[in-house]
Amino acid sequence: MKEQFKNLLEISDLWNQITENKRKTVRCHVFSQSRRQFHRHTDGFRVTKSSRVEIWPLTVTVNEVSVLLKSKNLLLVSLWSGVGKPTPETFLKPFVEEARTLEKVGVTWTRHGISRVSKIRFLLGVMDAPARAMVTNIHQYNGLFGCGWCLVPGFYIPKGDGQSRIFPLKFPIPPRRTLEGTLTAAKLALEFGVDHINGVKGLSQLYLLPGFDIIRGVVPDYMHCLPIGVCL
Repeated sequence: MKEQFKNLLEISDLWNQITENKRKTVRCHVFSQSRRQFHRHTDGFRVTKSSRVEIWPLTVTVNEVSVLLKSKNLLLVSLWSGVGKPTPETFLKPFVEEARTLEKVGVTWTRHGISRVSKIRFLLGVMDAPARAMVTNIHQYNGLFGCGWCLVPGFYIPKGDGQSRIFPLKFPIPPRRTLEGTLTAAKLALEFGVDHINGVKGLSQLYLLPGFDIIRGVVPDYMHCLPIGVCL
């Protein structure tokens, strides 16, 4: 990632875009001259309909540019290919290790004779519901406590020849998940050797990502929630 970020800042017009967007935004406290903020995205797809081989790219986009310019500054930082889904530990560990270095040491780059050091922080993870459940190590939407943002257990209802888990609105509103509570549940699940605690199955590499909140740092799955309307 380091060389990609360096080339992006030195060769492209990204720095001017960041500076211009910083002037336009009211939330200037989000930005600093020394730290750049990025979003990461991941999802998998099969090579062909009949193949079991899947490809999982991991890409990042720059936070401090407009939505229209994000796709023009998309970086491919990792690519996994194999039968079925990747093991989260294997898939995420190289990315997280390099991300920790980029946060601590940063990237040194030069433009117009001026040398700067930009430290990189990853704020958000954008992925669909199954991928989100896999990388956070929390039950997905059809499991007990399958909501990634609150502690609602849900229950099964008959559907066709089988059943489906639903999470109806109820009062009082179930408590929200927190980073601290989720990390504690992950450690306890490992310590006691149980399948899960409140849907949390164990630890994730994402807990090691500096400044990242494994609950608030992931976003709802627009595709499944709204256009398809099948899950959270």
